Amino acid sequence: MSKKVISTYWFFIYYTLSALAVVHIGNDNTFSELLNNPSYYTDLIFSLVLSYLCGFYLYLFYKRLDATHFYKYEFSTRIKKQFLMGIFLPLILIISIEILYLIYLLEIPLHTSSVFYLELPLVFMFLLLANTAYFINFELKNRSEVLTKNLEKKLEKELENNLKIKVEQETKKLTEELTAKVETDLKTKLEEQKNKLTAYFVVNRGHEFIKIPVEEIAFFELSEKNMYLTTFESKRFHQKEKLQHFSSLLSPQNFYQLNRQIIANRKSIIGYETTTTRKLKINLSPKSLEEQFVAKANVSKFLEWYQV
Repeated sequence: MSKKVISTYWFFIYYTLSALAVVHIGNDNTFSELLNNPSYYTDLIFSLVLSYLCGFYLYLFYKRLDATHFYKYEFSTRIKKQFLMGIFLPLILIISIEILYLIYLLEIPLHTSSVFYLELPLVFMFLLLANTAYFINFELKNRSEVLTKNLEKKLEKELENNLKIKVEQETKKLTEELTAKVETDLKTKLEEQKNKLTAYFVVNRGHEFIKIPVEEIAFFELSEKNMYLTTFESKRFHQKEKLQHFSSLLSPQNFYQLNRQIIANRKSIIGYETTTTRKLKINLSPKSLEEQFVAKANVSKFLEWYQV
């Protein structure tokens, strides 16, 4: 294996893919729609420039770090510098520049952007992978310091093979036992969950208390700090419990919590619409007291549930 694992070739491949990933991950538009959107090209150029600058900075940073901090003598200091200068500093700079770009060039309000829950974790992940690659590269360059004598290596290898066989046998046995236990626990948990589901809810109508079967409930909705149970006949009943109370009593196959204000029956969701902020507007029947949306970060999860 070559000691040099980070070449110019892989440098451009990695940082190009990183830039493309940041632009495309979480984007609900089709590729043809993106090609017709002028902001797509500015986003792409902006992302590529930041990615290459970050990669060049890491190259210079590690070149200096490798020359001044050796694994054997300054391991803890090196790790601290890698985290602060190799991950934290470029992460802060990239996200800060991204915020300025959104506000002043694209004129997108910060609270409607996905910079904190999408771009930030993606950039952190790519920085972490890049720093890991540099660390592995450094380890390979200095592996001669941890090698033992030839005779010790042969004895060690023989012992390792014997130990590996024994570990594989024990691991296989343990895996089978754990798998059986997990399956049993999962079945038990599913049964317990099934037993917790309720068939009806008791509501108050004047001085009368009546049972509302679950299949007749369209949704549970929180509006102006008041909780309501709404039926498919558009009858609305005030509830004292919080939204979380109903979530554990309803079948996850039939009911879905769209946001912090509503848990809706699958049959009450008659459709949805995309918005400019990449959220989904949910169309309900009967209509809810307020317009309901699914946040951009939860769109994929909702569609996976809704389209089953």
